[in-house]
Amino acid sequence: MYVVFLRFIITKREKSIVAAVETAKVIVNYLVAMYELVLTVFHQRTFLGIWNALQDYDERLERLGYPRKETKVEIWVWVLLVGQTIAWTVVNLSGMYAYEEAWLFNVSYMCTYVGTAVSVYKFVGMVSFVGQRFHQLNRIAKENLPPRVGYKSVTVSRKTIQDLHNELMSIAELLNLVCSWSLLFWLGNLCVHSVSNLYFIIDWLMLSPWSEIPWALVFNMWSWLVVYISQLLALHIACDYAITEANSMGAIVVEWDARVTKRFPNDDSVRTSLHFLNRRLRFSAGGLFDVNLPLLCSIVGVLSTYLIILLQFPA
Repeated sequence: MYVVFLRFIITKREKSIVAAVETAKVIVNYLVAMYELVLTVFHQRTFLGIWNALQDYDERLERLGYPRKETKVEIWVWVLLVGQTIAWTVVNLSGMYAYEEAWLFNVSYMCTYVGTAVSVYKFVGMVSFVGQRFHQLNRIAKENLPPRVGYKSVTVSRKTIQDLHNELMSIAELLNLVCSWSLLFWLGNLCVHSVSNLYFIIDWLMLSPWSEIPWALVFNMWSWLVVYISQLLALHIACDYAITEANSMGAIVVEWDARVTKRFPNDDSVRTSLHFLNRRLRFSAGGLFDVNLPLLCSIVGVLSTYLIILLQFPA
């Protein structure tokens, strides 16, 4: 990886803006990849602990009569694997054709990018797994709500649901603690590459005569852009999904208490629900901002500003 990095950095280019942008992209991605390798080494036990905790949680739910059905998960995993394989193959082939590179050189250059993509999707997968379990727990809680009128048997008690929710919250908070700075670096890396690719594409299409547009380069840049945008969307959608499902439990527990209090005004067994409303799940990027879908809109606005500034310089 270092040899490829060094060989790419010392490559001479005709225009300074191209050299500056491409060098910045390679340096940023290389640093992110190195950070992820070091983080993986030092947090291997923590990550395995999170995975084992999810398995223990699933076993506990299965004993309560709510086994997980992973058919949809398997389908989405295969869709992701096939889609990413196709996307990276297109990037590889279009890059070889556009830059007239050998297969070995092109693949060696792509390896660092594939590595950062794998780390991103590993985090997306773990966050999605947590979000699915929050969603299942919310459904179980709604099914076991006390009836407004009449009586019905309850499979899972309120205390059990509370304990399960606290267990999931601890898992999600530990995952956020481990990957907080990684989130910041992933977002920065993807934003730098996305805005630079858009800059080259727009510049070539707007300033070059139609007959002289380098269509092979444009197609290759579009292929890279699809890969970056896919990772950005996956990060924001997964985090927003898990946050929404985790923070929905407060309203369910409040409704539970309201029904019990309405039917049994003198029942002192009703527990306070304030901590469910105050303990909110959040995935923070280095403690600077929370990652959710509203953040994606902010990123688009900021990148548009930088793109306009870049377009003042001819590629």
